[in-house]
Amino acid sequence: MKRSLGVGIRFLTASLKISVKLFQWVLIGLKRVFLIPFIVFILVLF
Repeated sequence: MKRSLGVGIRFLTASLKISVKLFQWVLIGLKRVFLIPFIVFILVLF
């Protein structure tokens, strides 16, 4: 029983780490997607 609980906790922490990594990658991607048109827009204005 205890062993399976430990495995479950380990699995949960691993999936949490993976989801955090994915979230960070998505945020970085969104920043790039939004920043490039924004920079182009500013360059066109000035």
